[in-house]
Amino acid sequence: MCFSSFCWHVEDHHLYSLNYMHWGAPKMWYGVPGKDAVNLEAAMRKHLPGLFEEQPDLLHNLVTQFSPSLLKSEGVPVYQCVQHEGEFVLTFPRAYHAGFNCGFNCAEAVNVAPIDWLPIGQDAVELYREQARKITISHDKLLLGAAKEAIRAQWDILFLKRNTADNLRWKSMCGPDSTICKSLKARIEMELTQRKDISLHPNVEK
Repeated sequence: MCFSSFCWHVEDHHLYSLNYMHWGAPKMWYGVPGKDAVNLEAAMRKHLPGLFEEQPDLLHNLVTQFSPSLLKSEGVPVYQCVQHEGEFVLTFPRAYHAGFNCGFNCAEAVNVAPIDWLPIGQDAVELYREQARKITISHDKLLLGAAKEAIRAQWDILFLKRNTADNLRWKSMCGPDSTICKSLKARIEMELTQRKDISLHPNVEK
């Protein structure tokens, strides 16, 4: 829509997002690196205390515009990007972004979850739990799905001699120090700890 805007937000579960401009007027983007997300949130709470008092989960609702100049004055780095027809814009995990359309255009976006996102996604689930916020996707299902696919690829290579590009790619992600292995071990340890805590304190509401 002509001159429509999108407010400051991060993607659900801190996923990556990929936006493609099919045609039309440029889209203006403003972005803050994921490592500075906490600083952006603190700056907005400082300048908009009344709104956050009324609605603590304000930043989850995509309803808040805030001047990039004010963010910069609070020491939050803000970067600008102009997206033209035929161009992609990739946003990284927990990177706040906002912007507006300079006229009529047609664009589409999709969230993506590459392997390196798995530990970030788990951190997002824990943050949601602390904030009593509902999840929108099952992180465990994605993690187990990736592990299952990696095991299938190993089986195909070792026993069926199917050295396809897809199988070899999954094999490269299967070492003991791989992201999949570390994420799966961390999730299992977390689950065991939580179950132990529940068994020790059965009457405590979580």
